[in-house]
Amino acid sequence: MDWGLWIMIAVVLIMIIGMIVVSRRDGNRAPENEVFDERQKMIRGDGYKWGFVSMICYFMIYAIIISASGHTIGEPELMIFIGLEIGLVVCAVYCILRDALIGVNRSFKFVVFMDAFCLLAQLIGYLRERANGALLIENGKLTSTVLPLSIAVSFMIILVALLVRRHYQKREEQNEA
Repeated sequence: MDWGLWIMIAVVLIMIIGMIVVSRRDGNRAPENEVFDERQKMIRGDGYKWGFVSMICYFMIYAIIISASGHTIGEPELMIFIGLEIGLVVCAVYCILRDALIGVNRSFKFVVFMDAFCLLAQLIGYLRERANGALLIENGKLTSTVLPLSIAVSFMIILVALLVRRHYQKREEQNEA
């Protein structure tokens, strides 16, 4: 086995161990009915709405492009996945920027760590595929090699939103003091 596969196995094991450790911690856990306050629940509902609308808009634009040109941009499964991914990213970014993604008494650092970890795992997967000679575009269409790259871009967008939100939170705290 090559080094990339060992890295991916290590990443999966670390994620599993991390999830077990986090699920076992009882010190900072909020009761299940207090995970999100009412304001956060309303914002999350709006986030789901905007994510759904953006996903539907993507699918309509994609259908228009296919109808007008007669050619697909990529494999159908890939294009469907990208549409779903767009909806999830829009929802997550909306909730992050409105301070409704992370529940009450939840660790911001852990969310940032997991996001960065997933970003790194996807980049490693993408680089492995490219090292094995996989092409991004073949016969004028996107291939499945784009998947880890698009997921990495999604995690990067979410990470930037998390860091922007943290910056504004610190600025608000400084203005209050």
